[in-house]
Amino acid sequence: MQRQRLCRLRTFHPRLTAQRAYSDRSSRALIAIFGLDFTKARRMIADAKCVMRAEMLHRRGGFALAGAAAALADQVLTRCRPPPGATIAGFWPMGDEIDVRPLLRALHARGHPVLLPVTPRRGLPLRHRTA
Repeated sequence: MQRQRLCRLRTFHPRLTAQRAYSDRSSRALIAIFGLDFTKARRMIADAKCVMRAEMLHRRGGFALAGAAAALADQVLTRCRPPPGATIAGFWPMGDEIDVRPLLRALHARGHPVLLPVTPRRGLPLRHRTA
């Protein structure tokens, strides 16, 4: 059900020139290899991306389990601690994304500058600011 809904919500954003350029290159490759017309090639790519996105969202669903955030923070701080003074770029979890806030708090407490993205209007570059 969720996968079908996501596929129906698919849209193209022509203002995102990098995404469009990538899709155009992929479309040209499909045209050259399989002899497809441009519109059909773009539709095949869009459908494949939709299915992959839905599958990844489905797989990601288990990361919001209780204890996952603390386990992530523990693993990062014990196995792959960033070098002293390294700047950390994080994100604010949404939906089923794993909660990285305990890790970000712990890294900030150890003296690391922590940055969070500022979401601009569509088509503008992403910026980061200190949390």
